[in-house]
Amino acid sequence: GRPKGVRTTHRAALTNVTQVQSAQEYRPRAGDRNLVVAPMYHASGALAVVNASLDGLTLVVQPDFDPAAVVAALSEGGVAFCTLVPVMIQLCLAVPGATERDYPSLQAIAYGASPIAVSLLRRALEVFGCEMGQGFGQTEATAALTFLTKADHDAALAGAEHLLRSVGRPLAGTEVRIVDPSTGAPVPVGEIGEITARGPQLMLGYWNAPERTAETLRDGWLHTGDLGRLDEDGYLTISGRVKDMIITGGQNVHAAEVEAAILGFPGVADCAVIGLPDDLWGEAVSAVVVPQAGAAIDEDALKAFCRERLAGFKTPTRVFMQPAALPRTPPGKVQKFLLVERHAGAQGPRA
Repeated sequence: GRPKGVRTTHRAALTNVTQVQSAQEYRPRAGDRNLVVAPMYHASGALAVVNASLDGLTLVVQPDFDPAAVVAALSEGGVAFCTLVPVMIQLCLAVPGATERDYPSLQAIAYGASPIAVSLLRRALEVFGCEMGQGFGQTEATAALTFLTKADHDAALAGAEHLLRSVGRPLAGTEVRIVDPSTGAPVPVGEIGEITARGPQLMLGYWNAPERTAETLRDGWLHTGDLGRLDEDGYLTISGRVKDMIITGGQNVHAAEVEAAILGFPGVADCAVIGLPDDLWGEAVSAVVVPQAGAAIDEDALKAFCRERLAGFKTPTRVFMQPAALPRTPPGKVQKFLLVERHAGAQGPRA
């Protein structure tokens, strides 16, 4: 899409760094090394610079994501902290010799952009032996709005696996509210709606775009454009984008919910759920699946697995196996439009 210029303040950036730090057990110390693989124009990379300025950290900047180089930095480069996306963690663990290395300086890994599978989390904790935390946010909120803490991850591994499908609870000083996208009215707990938030980390507005600013910032609330729901304990679960919903046979399907189910299937390394044109249903729920190295995934078994966990209309009718990694932007978001273009001509079942 067209780049948007977000006007923010030093106060917002410093506040957001402090908010995230208060949600972590890891406390940065002067001289700690922070590995940065995100582009500097991305909120994650930009915030790393602010973090370094605030705490006197050393930034280890890599120009692009190279799994072997990341593993070497984490093992031999004295790195204490880094931010990755789950697929990056998966690729790092697949580097030859990565699981036999020691990571003596590594204190914490933050991740975001997509949920993490329980099997991947267990493997990452076993190999890296550090704190894991997940953040959710957007540039309009400096970087982060919510955080899934180390205690949450520990609880998930102890049996509360549903926590890993969430992105945690609001950061200190942050309010999150779920509203009806059409009316702006709050919806009941547990129902899906648009995620809105307010707090000291919000932007001033968009550069030279007053109409777009007025649409996004309303009465002090940031309308994120993301769909989600809050549970009774205040945990936020992402369901998808307001404008990126699959409508099949008149039913709304949120891709993130289907992706979370697929990631729980043995042998799946990564996946993306898209809507493909369908003469009968309008759009067909379709999954592009990347198997783990050496894994053979049975499509019928995968569909049956999903059907046990999802409503029938949410279960993918078309599954495409992709041996290569999914196309992603430098910050790690899947470029779904490329997948739609690639598979738009495919035909699936009509029953």
